[in-house]
Amino acid sequence: MTSFCLTTNGTEQAHELGSAIGEVLRGGDLVDLRGDLGAGKTTTTVGIAKSLGVTSTVRSPTFTFIHHHRCTTQVQELLHVDLYRVDHAAELEGLGLFDLFDDDTVVVVEWMERAGGQLPAPNLTVELVATGETARAVVVQIGDDRAEAFLQALGRRGLQADVSGPA
Repeated sequence: MTSFCLTTNGTEQAHELGSAIGEVLRGGDLVDLRGDLGAGKTTTTVGIAKSLGVTSTVRSPTFTFIHHHRCTTQVQELLHVDLYRVDHAAELEGLGLFDLFDDDTVVVVEWMERAGGQLPAPNLTVELVATGETARAVVVQIGDDRAEAFLQALGRRGLQADVSGPA
């Protein structure tokens, strides 16, 4: 895994970060979005969705747990999952989440730590930490085989990252 550290400031840059992430995603991928309430997890997901060709409105699935979005790229569906309201990992079975993973779908999970290790290992992890009213410190961990493509995608969007790892 390669780690990228960067800073975003505002909604537009969070969307651009998400778009760069979406550009390197493949069907079957699981993305772990980490951060406190208001850190920008859903805002980043909006950018991921845009990059995957989603035209429906992306909003937090806090009360419904899962939102399905059709994609117009090689990925057929984006599942946006929010586990904030899950109290016990055993509740996941009642959501039917495990039945939704397939090679044509990208799954983005907010609050994945509440799954108690029951979900597969993520292909990409994004940690967002508020450092100001709109500023976020971001750490992205991604497989080494996608690190260079992700770095290029960031650059096309005017974002720069420090790299640690094999990239």
